[in-house]
Amino acid sequence: MPPGKAPVLKSSITLLRQLNVRALVLVVLLQIMWQPGLLWASAVTDSLRLELAGTRGAQHLQVQEKLVLHYWDAGDYDQCYLQAVQLRDLARAWNFPVLEAEGWYHMARSVTRKGRENQALEYHLEALKLRQHSNDALMLMKSYHNIGVLFHKKEAYIPARENYLLALGLARMREQKDVIPTILRNLGLVSKELDAFKDASAYYSEALALARAERDTSLESVLINHIAVLQKEQGNYTEALRYYESASSLALLTGQQKCEAYCLNNIGQVYNLQREYGAAIRYLEKSLQLKSVLGDANVGGTLLNLGIAHSRLRESATALKYLRQAQAIFKDEPTEDNIEVHRLLAEEYKRSGKVKAAIAAEQKADQLMTEYARIQRQHALQMQAAAAQLESIKMAMDNASIRQKKAKTSGMITLFSGGVALIVLITLFVRRLRKAQETTYNV
Repeated sequence: MPPGKAPVLKSSITLLRQLNVRALVLVVLLQIMWQPGLLWASAVTDSLRLELAGTRGAQHLQVQEKLVLHYWDAGDYDQCYLQAVQLRDLARAWNFPVLEAEGWYHMARSVTRKGRENQALEYHLEALKLRQHSNDALMLMKSYHNIGVLFHKKEAYIPARENYLLALGLARMREQKDVIPTILRNLGLVSKELDAFKDASAYYSEALALARAERDTSLESVLINHIAVLQKEQGNYTEALRYYESASSLALLTGQQKCEAYCLNNIGQVYNLQREYGAAIRYLEKSLQLKSVLGDANVGGTLLNLGIAHSRLRESATALKYLRQAQAIFKDEPTEDNIEVHRLLAEEYKRSGKVKAAIAAEQKADQLMTEYARIQRQHALQMQAAAAQLESIKMAMDNASIRQKKAKTSGMITLFSGGVALIVLITLFVRRLRKAQETTYNV
């Protein structure tokens, strides 16, 4: 290399290194500017892990639970699950049943978010077994409510209602105003499914009054929509439309686009039931447009309703367009809506003279129906087993409560036999016991 070029090359390399360092600093600064939430979350994780390394026993488990909750709040359900497993295992090894229950509970929440609902129910029941000996009404309420939700999702409405009622009783005792309307809403939903329309109406009305008292317009519009569904189920279409319109207006006024989209779809569905297909199409098209903008996963139901309306108007080409779109969304899901889509496709293909396509659609509908029935039977058996396990846990809880009452009664008789002086001690004991219970249930 010529001697004069060596300093130039060296200075060029130095410049490039400086530029790379500056670029790296710039990238870090941009991350700080654009992703402060991620950096903060990472800092919290590091802090909790550092604290975890320096603790033992109960304090270690409490920090472990903080880490579980941190991952839950961050939406990292895989890590939340792994940390909850660790909490459960350590709490069991160190004989901390209350915190072992928390491990099971957070495991259940995590797998619920991953769609593993049968596993979630199993975990919630394990948590409840451990919580049955606790006087923590808030934790018991959460267990019962989540168990109710899982039974509800599997269409096991009777055990769902029983667990919701237990959760409601505990929520009222604790005056948990933030969750009572949600539990009432869920009770309304299962009561409707059990054709207990008066009960459903009463639950919805109470929840609606609470939502209005708290000025919770989001919950208010949802509840009015549920009341409309209740009216529709009873064939009161005029009343249903009145409530749907009210819910839709409130949702529009408060910017709740998802609720508005669902209300518009439901209005269209009622007009379909009344055979007013032109009116139905106008509302359904608005719902479809809004759901498409929102990227809503439940757009298939609206496409099906549009297919029904155009099919009844003998507009085969348009009906097929919407039904095929619904078919593409539902794929091979064995659901009632997907079965109906294929039945309607078969009708439209027959009407258009496409015999082979009609036969294929009918066969697909039958196949989906068979699979749907199989899954329903499987769910029923699973829910029966879970309900039996739950009943066993509740009986154990009742027996434990009876034993506690007998022990208290026996103790009081023994003390009374000692004379007047011991009566004073009993009085003090009872007062302290009441005070302790008040503290437990009103924290």
